[in-house]
Amino acid sequence: MARSYYICSHIDPLALSYIPGIALDTLFLVAIQALAVVVLSKFFHLFLRRYNQPSVISQILAGVFVGGMGLRNAIVHVDVDNVEDMYGGYISAARILYMFLVGLDMDIAALRHATRRCVAFTYATVAASLLLAAFLSSGMYGSMMHSPVKTPELLAATLMLALTNASSISVTRIASELKLTVTENGRLVVAAAIATNLICVLGDGVLSSTTLAKEKIEGLTQGSPQIKKGFLALAVAGGAVWLVRVPGAGLNKRNVGQHHVGVRDLAMMLLAIWFIGNIPQYLGFDGMPTSLALGMAFPREGPAARSVAAALGPPVKGVMLPFYFATIGMRMNFNSMSGAIIVPGVLMTLLGLFGKAIGAAAVAAYLSLSIPLADALRFSVLLNVKGHVDTMNMKFAKSEGVWAEQALYAMIIGNLISTLLAGPVVAVVRRKEEEAYRTRHQAIESLGAEQELRMLACAHIAHAAPGILSLVELLVSEPQEQPAVHVLHLFGVSGERVERTPYHQRIREDGGGGRRIGGGGCDAITQMNTIVDLFSRATGIWFRQIDVVSRGAALDAGAVCRSAEDLHACLLLVPCHKEQRYDGKMACRLDERRELNHDEGDVDERFLWRFYERYASRELAMYVEKVVESPADVEETLDGMAGMFSLVIVGRGGRHPPELLAGLDRWADAAGVMGPAAEILASNDSLEMGSVLVMQQHTVVMPHQ
Repeated sequence: MARSYYICSHIDPLALSYIPGIALDTLFLVAIQALAVVVLSKFFHLFLRRYNQPSVISQILAGVFVGGMGLRNAIVHVDVDNVEDMYGGYISAARILYMFLVGLDMDIAALRHATRRCVAFTYATVAASLLLAAFLSSGMYGSMMHSPVKTPELLAATLMLALTNASSISVTRIASELKLTVTENGRLVVAAAIATNLICVLGDGVLSSTTLAKEKIEGLTQGSPQIKKGFLALAVAGGAVWLVRVPGAGLNKRNVGQHHVGVRDLAMMLLAIWFIGNIPQYLGFDGMPTSLALGMAFPREGPAARSVAAALGPPVKGVMLPFYFATIGMRMNFNSMSGAIIVPGVLMTLLGLFGKAIGAAAVAAYLSLSIPLADALRFSVLLNVKGHVDTMNMKFAKSEGVWAEQALYAMIIGNLISTLLAGPVVAVVRRKEEEAYRTRHQAIESLGAEQELRMLACAHIAHAAPGILSLVELLVSEPQEQPAVHVLHLFGVSGERVERTPYHQRIREDGGGGRRIGGGGCDAITQMNTIVDLFSRATGIWFRQIDVVSRGAALDAGAVCRSAEDLHACLLLVPCHKEQRYDGKMACRLDERRELNHDEGDVDERFLWRFYERYASRELAMYVEKVVESPADVEETLDGMAGMFSLVIVGRGGRHPPELLAGLDRWADAAGVMGPAAEILASNDSLEMGSVLVMQQHTVVMPHQ
């Protein structure tokens, strides 16, 4: 991680914070900066979102505005280098946490489907940028170097990394916010940006290790401590990624049937993620690859992943990322701006665009049937987004005498321009993807063998989910290359006011000492989570559950249509009816109720068949069935039965059609205990020596919840 040093001897030791070299008033001003950035970016985004601009652009502009207000110069007791150290530590922390979330949410199966396109696109753009930077490094030698010249070769290597690198965080955030990750081209750009960033991080680590080795080696047999630290970082990161599934699976097994894990388990997971991600930082390397690999290896299904995503998502995306992007603009020092700084910054931006465009054009010619030239050129602009990646290796470049202090501000200007250019370009990419989705035939029979099948499955309750998910399993031919199947869960909740309960009590069942949320909302989500996790482990298909409150047929239909359009679904699986529950909360149509009544009538048919086999077929009893069609037939049939038996058993409270009992109310007594059928039999004169036994069907009274 970036280091800070005490640079002013007159600082009051009592005013120092726990961060070395940073005073309490400095942290207070940084907190004011963060608050101002969040508020201003919200206002800027209210205007820019009309033009499909991502929030990243608003946050960078807010950072430029806050940096121009003079708050940066108000940070006392700390010089420019220390401020950059403080920003560098914050940037590294944001990268570690966010890239873990990116790895946790990455659709690995969909990336396997586009491996060939992704590898070709990454290789072409990286190779073109490296060759262009190596060829033009001598031309930028004088403007970047310190005045005694040290090593032109090191300048060429550093410039190659600077022009080739891409900000994986910026591209991923922009693509996910504009919902480009649901498309093949969007995932291609994100994967290429991450791969490019990983290549440059590896190259930067090798470059710094070998350079330090040349300075510190005194003999041929002596090894470099930095190289040893590099191998140690690789070993620790590889072991953690290899073993991360074991504790994750253990937590899922211990918390099976729950929506989230306990607070203690969650705290342990967050501390482990932070510690493992920072191990490379402590050893002098970038922790982003370790954090990304840790997120990709973490178990996707189960309460452990849901708990980590729910705990990290809001603070990282709502607070840390806005300030992360705002620091791109806050780093600018308008007092030191001049032509000697602006021109190299613009030149580096143009060179980066030119190199990526050459590689994109080459890959478009190689994959002419997959990527059109115009789309490839737009993607090259997104792959040139720098963010903070160029300024992260500035301290190493300065310490090695690669370039002067003014190169820092030139890099900042280049990063700012390249990131701002991504806003209009990504808006065009989104519009093109939406037009292609609307005009392309989405039927299954129109899909080719190389095209992916995107599905959206809908379910109301967990009991009906296995049928839909089983159909999804039958439709998927290769689970290893199937994009994530989204499950839209429409659940109903009651309007009762529920007391807020602590985190660990909300996630527990009644048997575990917790409370249930009124109306069954939490229970419905937890039950659906259990079914989805079970099918995900059994089939190897990754399901993404989307929970939406059911608000009626019209609103539910609108939610389903919006979800299908946002996800670019080619196949929509919707159940034909809701299943009637025993508590009556899910209403059914008239034909559905008749179907359910017919199923319930099968129970009577099976009982009568067993009665016939046991008694009537053996002549131990006589079975006669008469069909009535009107109230007059009912009265005539009952009168004909009178006098034939000494005991007549009449059932009451069953599923009698009301039209057959119309007009027979005169036979019912005042209290209505016996019912019309029993009254007709009991009032017949021929039943003087007989009896009528009325059996009332039981009634279940549901308690109020």
